Amino acid sequence: MDVLDCVKLNLFLILFNGCHATVEKQCPKSLNLKNGKVRFQSRGGVTAVFTCDPGFTLRGSNVSHCQTDGHWSVSEPTCVSNDQRCPASEVESISLLSGRAINISCSKDATITDANHFWTTNGSFIESTSNNNNTLVISPKNPGLYICLSFSSDEANILRAVNVIYDHMKPSQLPFEKCNLSFKDTSTNISATFGSNLSLSCEIGSLSAKIYWLKNNEIVSDKYGTYSKSYLNISNVQLIDEGNYTCVVHEKNIPQCSSMKSMIVKMKSFACGQPVNTAMRWKRVIDGNRAPPLSAPWMCMLSMNREPPFCGCSLISEKWVVTAAHCFRSANNLSSLMSLEEIYSKILIKFGKQQRRQIEKGEVVRRVQNLIIHPNFLLDYTVLNLSNEHDIALIELNESLIFQPRILPICLPPPGFMDSVRPGTLGVVTGWGRVSVRDSIMALTLQEAYLPLVNNSFCQKNSNYAITDNMLCAGYAESYRPDTCSGDSGGPLVLQNLNSWYLIGVVSWGEGCSSPMKFGIYTKVENYVPWIQSVLAQNLTEI
Repeated sequence: MDVLDCVKLNLFLILFNGCHATVEKQCPKSLNLKNGKVRFQSRGGVTAVFTCDPGFTLRGSNVSHCQTDGHWSVSEPTCVSNDQRCPASEVESISLLSGRAINISCSKDATITDANHFWTTNGSFIESTSNNNNTLVISPKNPGLYICLSFSSDEANILRAVNVIYDHMKPSQLPFEKCNLSFKDTSTNISATFGSNLSLSCEIGSLSAKIYWLKNNEIVSDKYGTYSKSYLNISNVQLIDEGNYTCVVHEKNIPQCSSMKSMIVKMKSFACGQPVNTAMRWKRVIDGNRAPPLSAPWMCMLSMNREPPFCGCSLISEKWVVTAAHCFRSANNLSSLMSLEEIYSKILIKFGKQQRRQIEKGEVVRRVQNLIIHPNFLLDYTVLNLSNEHDIALIELNESLIFQPRILPICLPPPGFMDSVRPGTLGVVTGWGRVSVRDSIMALTLQEAYLPLVNNSFCQKNSNYAITDNMLCAGYAESYRPDTCSGDSGGPLVLQNLNSWYLIGVVSWGEGCSSPMKFGIYTKVENYVPWIQSVLAQNLTEI
């Protein structure tokens, strides 16, 4: 039979008797130590030094100082025979199967007053994982020898020693007829949505079972959520709530009947160009039809403080958006840019919006940290008869975004993406621009339109301005058909390929709104992807 005795605990005894044992009395002129010797030192005050005779071990401090208040700093130690042992403590052996756990408790020793109780394993103190400081919850992941000690100012005793062994046998190979704990919900991988409410189940159908919840091997506290008997509820899920959650179930009426269940919670990984709402609706922008909610989560708006949006934009990463360069022309002088003060202190970039004027739940607002306009963009658009050539700009946000169903990036097209796209293919534009040809009424709700791509050469024949290979042409030849208009500039023209949407164009310019034989012109994004990637790489941000 394995036993543990006092000899094995000398380190603990020396440590703790030295910390806690103090006796108040006048400093005597001499001290007697049975089975030992006392010598005094007077350097810097009176100090007693204790040593034990051969065959004896000192219990307590080997030094005591006579303090100015007339008291010794520690009580007189004792010399204990090396043959003296604590009452033998049998080492229990417990085998745990995979997926099971066990509660082990350390009952207080009634013969010792003012005793402290603690558990040790592998020479280290361990904290209790339950409301009872003398109870441990042990899983198969942490086998080893667990020792419960009681300590007072006079002595330390072993109250319980448990050797926990991980048994690789399957549960069906051992008799557990009396222990029948089975979880109703066996889910182990949980996907959570940002801002949602999450409920983790540990339901087993037992009224007498006691349940503990742990996150990443630490007892669950209020900061992680609230839990009832069978559920752990987490409200407003955030990235910090990701982790490994474990519920440990102990059947109080059946000794050593425990089980555990682990669940890994991860936030849903959002891919570019994949909105939550995939509904397709064949609507117009110009005549005021609404875009389905969550169908264009990459859509963002540019506005001045307390003013309507003046341009749209597209989210391409947590901290970058794409828009049109001409959006930043000065209203007073079209051949110059806005002032830096206007750009950095007045422009707001709003995400997660459906309604133009309302402050909506879930919308996020950022400011401009960095504005990078394409170096070849010409402010004076009358030069060489070029109308907004290289009309593209990048905005770095002052703070990164967290992706969620309302806020997701659009994919950038890979090289050669447009080579296989034929004229007549339908793209989608979104915006809060004008919804009427006759007046300047702006859309209150996000609008969308499906527009066919038009061959550039056909577009050029009907335009008074140069249309280059850096541009795309889209729209209808007939009047009063869907089209982009004032206020839609900088917004996205997107195209679906397989299950993802790609940003193929940025709303740039046009000759009128829904005018016959006049089409909308868009910056061809594919031609600028290398420039975009270069800018983001230089600023240490990845798409």
